Amino acid sequence: MEEIYPSLEKKYALLPADRPRRVAKLPVYLSHRSLMRSQSLAAMSFLTRRHPVVTVTAGVLMSLAAAFLILLSVRWIGRDINPVFSHYNPAVGKIEIYNKENKLLWDLPVCQVAEAKQREESVAGKLTILDDLDGDGKKELVTTLPLETENMSEPALKIFNADGSLRKSLAFPPLVKSSHGMKYSENCPPSIIEVVRQGKTKEVVAVLCSGRSPNAIARISPNGEVLGIVWFYGGIGAIAKCDEDGDGNEELIVSGVNDVEQSAGGRHAVVIVIDPQKITGETESVTSRGFGLPASSAEKISLRLPSCDMLDALHDSFSPQYIKNPTQDRCVCLAADYQTGQSVRFFFYFTKDLHVVEVKGSDGNELIHARLCAAGSRLQPLDEVYLGNLKNGVRYWDGAKWQTQWTLVWPDAFVERRDAEQKTK
Repeated sequence: MEEIYPSLEKKYALLPADRPRRVAKLPVYLSHRSLMRSQSLAAMSFLTRRHPVVTVTAGVLMSLAAAFLILLSVRWIGRDINPVFSHYNPAVGKIEIYNKENKLLWDLPVCQVAEAKQREESVAGKLTILDDLDGDGKKELVTTLPLETENMSEPALKIFNADGSLRKSLAFPPLVKSSHGMKYSENCPPSIIEVVRQGKTKEVVAVLCSGRSPNAIARISPNGEVLGIVWFYGGIGAIAKCDEDGDGNEELIVSGVNDVEQSAGGRHAVVIVIDPQKITGETESVTSRGFGLPASSAEKISLRLPSCDMLDALHDSFSPQYIKNPTQDRCVCLAADYQTGQSVRFFFYFTKDLHVVEVKGSDGNELIHARLCAAGSRLQPLDEVYLGNLKNGVRYWDGAKWQTQWTLVWPDAFVERRDAEQKTK
């Protein structure tokens, strides 16, 4: 022991040099760990005396670094990272996601931002929605806008988590079944979307559109699973949501054009109330049969809008442009000319369950009416009787035929009528 500790006595003055007999007692009260700490402190003291500037500078830098890390962690822990609203920024071509303090959380580079903003402002439908799909208190982002890295001709529906990570990307294949002797090979990318409440969670409904007939509506779970698709002849121009029957679950109100009878001059504007929970499997609309698919049971109410002599003179037909205020006592559907752009516009007012209430016209109709009459068209006077005739011209589909009275859709009625017709042949 005396050969081990004398150097320590001299260096650290632990014991007087003339009392070596007490050195052997050091291990009793001075452990090896204590000696190591003493060595480190002594070395630090020596370095400080020899290089004071370097030591002080290093200490200051280490203190600043530690303070910065602590401040950063505190700010991150206290930061609200839950998205509250999204914003289109055409200047940089991005969808920007903000929290409740208007702080930018993350952004998404996409194409067609300016077009999306203009289209949503026209009230036709949404292309991007921020909502809490799975009820966990955090909002997810759903968009149909193509990413910068995505094929523009085949855009997918994307669901992003609250932190900006991709949850699911869905591309929809074309309709592969024949319909009325035709095969459709075009892809049907998602266009407008809506989020509907179904119990404690919410689901996404997306309109699939190839730019021509047919169109479809897809029902998608919060995790991105396709639960069902229903096909329509024609085009879907606008969608809105509404709790039509007050059961706490939201229905979908769809407006568009049905062209299943176009070869017979039967193209007409339609408004349909759909129960999203009943969009299961792959089915076809009961108002536009012919795909060779089972009849959908999702359509609760379906009506068609009448034409008018002004549109007949223009060789045109109505096309619903939007549905407004479906959550109030009355909703309004704007029906306008389909192709000519003459701005023939009539507003059809309905209750939430689509009982027609009244019809109003726009101021521009009188100018078009006068011009057509001056050109030789024989038109009815544009008065209250004219509007009343439009109201009375609304027809409701019962599942087999169009009725003048309001009615629900009965999907089995089509089968019953077909079977009855076959028996009479």
